[in-house]
Amino acid sequence: FDLIFTVFPNPLCFFYSNIPLIISLDTTFIGQQSQWKINSYIGMIISIWQEKRVFNHAKSIITYSEWCKKDLEKNYHISPEKIFVFPMPAAIPRNEIKNVGKNLNISPIRLLLVAREYYRKGVDIAIQVVNSLNASGFNSILTICGLEGKGNDKIRYVGPYNKSINSQLREYTNHYKQAHILIHPARFEAAGITPSEAAAYGTPTITNKIGGLNTTVKNGVSGYVLDNGLDYLEYVNKIIFLHQNPDIYKE
Repeated sequence: FDLIFTVFPNPLCFFYSNIPLIISLDTTFIGQQSQWKINSYIGMIISIWQEKRVFNHAKSIITYSEWCKKDLEKNYHISPEKIFVFPMPAAIPRNEIKNVGKNLNISPIRLLLVAREYYRKGVDIAIQVVNSLNASGFNSILTICGLEGKGNDKIRYVGPYNKSINSQLREYTNHYKQAHILIHPARFEAAGITPSEAAAYGTPTITNKIGGLNTTVKNGVSGYVLDNGLDYLEYVNKIIFLHQNPDIYKE
């Protein structure tokens, strides 16, 4: 083979070959553990030891954020010349991204959140946001895609979709087309696919600086990256700002 490419580097910790090894990853174990602790002490020691062996042997490492690049340089002592940052692309076939017409009349405000995990993805924060907007007189509707739950006239749940089935893929992407804003108040996200999918349909994302989201969303261009992503009022204020400045929203 001319090269070996993997998105699962750790199993190759005993790999020895002159064939160039190229790795793609969204976060390291150190990066994830620093913001979202899910691994045990012994598990971390083993995983980091494996990662360091593979990273040092790799010809190149492709990652999805400047945050992960800095982590690789600082904690794994990887030369920056070996690291390439490639922002997370949308996981949608190119031929499906067409005829994107946005309704620029932000009334009611249609918010979208796409998540499979309730707490890590900040579904509770998004619910606080939509409730606060409506209590303040800004008619808003939140669609939570990917989870099931008990909704109401302002909050609706739509279950997960199988994007390999064309009919379900179109139903899924229609949520991006119809939404005014993707709200992504994640408590941890290594990079995030959904902001890129939203951008493909001209839908800006409001998120925060957790993990690599500051690369996936370009602040002031494809959305806004908030300093404090756990304060729901930060999202409320930014949404009201866009509602009151339609020219900025349109841009």
